[in-house]
Parts: sequence; structure tokens; C-alpha cells
Amino acid sequence: MFPIAHAYLLERLIPSPTPVQYLGCIWPDMLFNGPLTHHQTHREGLALLAYVRTAAPQLLPFMQAVLTHGTEPHGFDWYSDEAYDSGAPKGYAFERARPFVPAVIAATRVDPAIGLWKAHNFVEMSFEVALDQRAPHLKRAIVSACADADLVRFVVEPLAQYFQQPIEALASNIQRFPETVALHDVTPATLASAYAIQLHLKHAVTDPSVPAMAKIIIDIWEAISRQPIPVSDSEIFLETCTREVATVLTL
Repeated sequence: MFPIAHAYLLERLIPSPTPVQYLGCIWPDMLFNGPLTHHQTHREGLALLAYVRTAAPQLLPFMQAVLTHGTEPHGFDWYSDEAYDSGAPKGYAFERARPFVPAVIAATRVDPAIGLWKAHNFVEMSFEVALDQRAPHLKRAIVSACADADLVRFVVEPLAQYFQQPIEALASNIQRFPETVALHDVTPATLASAYAIQLHLKHAVTDPSVPAMAKIIIDIWEAISRQPIPVSDSEIFLETCTREVATVLTL
């Protein structure tokens, strides 16, 4: 999921989160041009937790929030990316994206081989718009935490030791993160514009259609948020994740 959704889930799991916890719930995605891998930040949660408990207990609130994010143990991204519907090969965002893959390929100009991977991001972006409208303070909490130099230093010093990476590299990833996503004016258009930059930097795509991408975000949200009885598919997903991810807080 994208940052506002992660912060939204955090607030449903931890009353009155602190700035370090807002930072923790999105830190696993702060990978762009950085030294860490997706596997390290999303699948090594228990090993990192063990390290923090013994070597950096001051970071336990941060680590608690980190665990709500990843895939191992089963945080938010497990249900979004890996497993949600019984018997389905992938998680919620991938499965709900399948009908939109042709439109995503056409709008993003990516290789069809990665069409589903790119399309699942559009499901995630659709949640950003809706949850920002529901809780507009979340984006400000994220941006503020990333901009707090003392807080960033507090977090990255133990992480740099654990991952054997330069402090400056990990700090830069955090401080620059708001530049890589839409965290100011959160609309389908701003999300699509930010995604176009990512397409250029990650996949050398120079001509994506920002209006077409914005329309896909709108169309996906309309599809998953239609109101059957008793609640919409998107709301069931959020409720399910809230219930299931709560278990990682007992580890």
C-alpha cells in the first residue's frame, strides 16, 4: 500500500501514534535510490525486531509500527500483495487490478510483462485519495516526521548498524521520501503525476499519459467502493487488515 493507507491503518491499531511510529509505518517503502532491498525492509521484520530488543530498545515503538507494514510477519502488504481472497494467487491489490491491466499498460507504456505489477499500484493509489479525504491530517504527520532531522537521526543510527550501511544514505531516503509520492495535494492527478516520474526513473518510460492514469485511479475506486450490503469491498479489506495485522503487535 501507499503511505497514507499505512498511516491510516497505524491509527486504527495504535491510538495516538507518535511521530516515530508514523515514520515506522512507512519506512519499509523508503527504498528509492537507497542501499536497502525490498526483502530487507518487508521480509526481515522478526530479525530486525530481535536486534532492536537487544541492541536498541529505544527503537521499539518505531519497530512496532514497521511490523504493521510488511509481508513477513504478515502486515498490511501481505494482504495487499501476497494473499487475501481464498484460493487467489495474489493479494487484494493485485486481484482487484486484473480487469484494469490493459488500460494500465496503455496508459503507462510499460512492458505488458509487468502490467499486473504496475496495475496493483493503481489500486493502492485509489485508497490514498479516499483515505486522505477521510483523514487529511495523515499526510501532514508523515511529511513532518520525515522532515524532523533529530528524529531521523534517532532512527537511522541503529538501522545503519544493523544493515551495515552509511547513516547518511538511510537518512537521505527518509528525508527525500515525500518528494517521491503525492503527500501534499492528494488527488488522482497528483498521484498520476508522481507515478509518471517513477515510471521514468525506474523503467525509462518517457511518455505515460497522466490523464489516463488519473482516470484509472478513479475507475478502480468506483469499482471497489460500490456499496453492497453491508459494506463495500474496499471497506471489508480495511476491516480485515485491521483485525489481522493487530496480531503482529503481540509479537
